[in-house]
Amino acid sequence: MALMEHFSTAEVQANDRIGLWNQIVGQTFRGGAVDAQQDDFLAEFWRWNVGPIRLMRAKSQRSTVTRWKQSRADDADAGRLILHIQNRGASQTTQHARSATLSAGDLTLCDAASPYTLDISDGNDLLVLDVPVSCFDHPDKVTGLITQRLSSGSPHVALLRRFVLSLWDEFGGWVSENEDDTALGRALSELAGLALSPDAIIDVAGTNEDRERIRNWIQERLTDPDLSTSMIANRLNLPVRTIQDIFARMGTTPTQYILRHRLERAHSMLIDHADRSVTDIAFEVGFNDSNYFSRAFKRRFDVTPSMLRARLRKSS
Repeated sequence: MALMEHFSTAEVQANDRIGLWNQIVGQTFRGGAVDAQQDDFLAEFWRWNVGPIRLMRAKSQRSTVTRWKQSRADDADAGRLILHIQNRGASQTTQHARSATLSAGDLTLCDAASPYTLDISDGNDLLVLDVPVSCFDHPDKVTGLITQRLSSGSPHVALLRRFVLSLWDEFGGWVSENEDDTALGRALSELAGLALSPDAIIDVAGTNEDRERIRNWIQERLTDPDLSTSMIANRLNLPVRTIQDIFARMGTTPTQYILRHRLERAHSMLIDHADRSVTDIAFEVGFNDSNYFSRAFKRRFDVTPSMLRARLRKSS
């Protein structure tokens, strides 16, 4: 098995960290570059090969990764797919004018030979697989899923995530070269193929119109603390069960969806409106309990609102 490499920006001076992170990303993903709001950028990266698959893990602060923005892919990247599995935090992958926004446990994929952008939240933990298309039994079906958001609620997506995480638990930070890992690579390929199933796609045909109507209605009333599944059903004249089914196909529930979007709005406001208090922002986005807001915020972003504010002040 190939040696697992580990890198950390904490090993260099603060003003050299984003430069080191760009070097690591550029070496791993040719044509890759990172833009971050601060030079004092904390991040860790692991990479190793499992048979024909390159396996990586990145823990980092908020940033934007672009690939092939100022260069072009060559034959080495043709026929390879990049799978992003969101372990913690959130991210948005954009390619071919389509986007997939991931929460913890979700999966999406990109064509390694075409430009794409990855917007990463704070407290991010992303599992990445670089897989040859030839590993899949039905390559055409797999490539048709590019920039689709595959749900954490799918058993096969969840199984792939757990298996990848188990590799780190089993082998730790470093492993020495030993026997051929073809069998392990084959198992990983098979699990990835199962995860990339149409059954895991969140956007299911036949519900698009109702789904978009519900999502738009929620966004317009997101700050209403009384917003609930029953309110949505009553106002849009839809059965509660229909609404629950639509969100289940999105890998979430109405309550979780509302909470996530309130927290994301609060996160942006905490960054953009330093003069506003945490409590004011909590109430403005629809929370009526500031303590619950802080707990939910920490679960979502792995940092409390006050800690986020302190980090922003330190970096400014």
